[in-house]
Amino acid sequence: MIGTFGEYVESLKLPAPVLPRIDLAYERCAKLCPEKLTGIFVSEYIADNGQRTVESVAFYSESFWLEADPLLSSDNIHVLPLGNNIQQIDVAPHNYDLKKATDASRFSVTYSFRAIGSLGSDWVLKASQDNCDTLRDVLVKVLIPNLDR
Repeated sequence: MIGTFGEYVESLKLPAPVLPRIDLAYERCAKLCPEKLTGIFVSEYIADNGQRTVESVAFYSESFWLEADPLLSSDNIHVLPLGNNIQQIDVAPHNYDLKKATDASRFSVTYSFRAIGSLGSDWVLKASQDNCDTLRDVLVKVLIPNLDR
């Protein structure tokens, strides 16, 4: 499963139909990116039925952000350069201290890339439970360092 990212994906305990879509997105992003993919984030939330619902999956390298969104209903992949190209980030933790997630933790990050054609709008990454810690790490290690300064 998706190379070195399989352990992370398995830890999310996602519904079985989602896994082949993540695999396909990984294969496509790996072919599109001129650099080795170094990270992944699955954007998800807990639905009313208690199951994780996946919205998108993002892969990143040193210089690129690739996001399959919406993951389940489209084959679209957005490829964007990082390099100080993020204009704004809004952080919204809920029952989350940004240190250690609990089962009640929810976390969303809204960010915008500098206007690049029609992609210059807000994007949202969502996380629940332990995935909040992964989103925090992506925020600190990838998104914030690439803010336009």
